[in-house]
Amino acid sequence: MPTKVLFVDDDPLITDTLKRVLEKEQYYIICVTSGEEALAVLETEQIDVVVSDDRMPNMTGTELLRIIKERSPATIRIMLTGHPELDTAIRAINEDEVYRFMTKPVDAVDFAVTLRLAVERKQLAEQTMRLLQRYREKSHELELLKKEALEKEYPGITKVDVDSGGQFTIDEDIAAMDYKELIEEIGKELD
Repeated sequence: MPTKVLFVDDDPLITDTLKRVLEKEQYYIICVTSGEEALAVLETEQIDVVVSDDRMPNMTGTELLRIIKERSPATIRIMLTGHPELDTAIRAINEDEVYRFMTKPVDAVDFAVTLRLAVERKQLAEQTMRLLQRYREKSHELELLKKEALEKEYPGITKVDVDSGGQFTIDEDIAAMDYKELIEEIGKELD
């Protein structure tokens, strides 16, 4: 499945230019002209990367990217603006966790490389989550196998009884055993 990229800019010439910059890439690109349209797209499409202008009517790119962060935190967010302001950039990066803050006019190669790195970052995060899930599943399976092996070799060892007061109860055979005898028995098993 190709990577889905959403461009949001109230100037269609900008989104057309960005599309042309990436025409050799294997991206599925959607272009919209407002934050509201972008949110509508996100309701129906699983978007990997959003590239948004900041200064747009009705909803700024900062507001849009903040909403996207809340609704779809795995979506990589890039701000592309013709009116760079330091406080906007700092807020976008620190608070809204925007992946990159870029200024217009953007260098075509720099933009293409930034987008490719954003996609790779998303793919690595997804792969990491899959591996972590697999590790948890295998770890659980291993614990079950260990428990089965212990239970097979030492019947009853994995069953712990707790009385109503929260105290562990000891099997009557073990309770009746002399401590010295118990220690000797454990020593034999360890040898």
